[in-house]
Amino acid sequence: MSASASENPAQFRTVAANGKKFKAGVLGATGLVGQRLVSLLANHPWFELTEVAASERSATKRYAEAARWHLDTPIPERARDLIVKPLGPTLDCDFVFSALDSSVAGPAEEEFARAGYPVVSNSKNHRMAADVPLLIPEVNAAHLDAILVQQKNRGYSSGFIVTNPNCSTAGLVLVLKPLADAFGLAGHSEQCSALHQWRRRKNGERTAKTFGQMGRQTFYRCGPGIKRALQSRLRSRWPYGMRQPLAEKNRLAPRSP
Repeated sequence: MSASASENPAQFRTVAANGKKFKAGVLGATGLVGQRLVSLLANHPWFELTEVAASERSATKRYAEAARWHLDTPIPERARDLIVKPLGPTLDCDFVFSALDSSVAGPAEEEFARAGYPVVSNSKNHRMAADVPLLIPEVNAAHLDAILVQQKNRGYSSGFIVTNPNCSTAGLVLVLKPLADAFGLAGHSEQCSALHQWRRRKNGERTAKTFGQMGRQTFYRCGPGIKRALQSRLRSRWPYGMRQPLAEKNRLAPRSP
């Protein structure tokens, strides 16, 4: 396994010029998320799909036989005849994308990172680890600096783990970033506290705050330009605006007999 991609990230900028592509593997390649990654890697200007890995049930089969294909586009020709490998760090690739289920992703991704593979994970297992970048490249690319801390903490040589946030967070942050650059966002600590309270509610713990209170708290800390945009959007999508707590909304919703 080549470690050049992790040792010299600047090489990515020269891929198109010299024609060299980095070899990519996909873990959990037969699942729906894995299929999407396989599709995105087809004819990619930087990466070449060289390995697909999945459970023992799919291992040793041709990818076209092992994957119950769900996407509208056909299986990429490059992937059809690849032999599905078992989940072990013996793949011929420079790095791996992980689409593994959370029931197996944690130890499997750590095993690959320990063996020297950079792991780019879509799974939730390592998202809250302090030394694992939770990355949206357009927003916080500088957080990749945490990789050096991670390697030191965990004794990884050239391997590491990078994760992405869940889909709702990624979409929200990509919208908030240009708004923050243009207008500024205040009250970060207050908003983080609100987020913490939301997580506690989601986990079933008691808290005094309602979703409506948290929404108002964040809303009133925004700049005037953002307020006007949000008010216009809310009037068209939610006639009660931000003054209706979720609990009240649920109370007013019709109940099934």
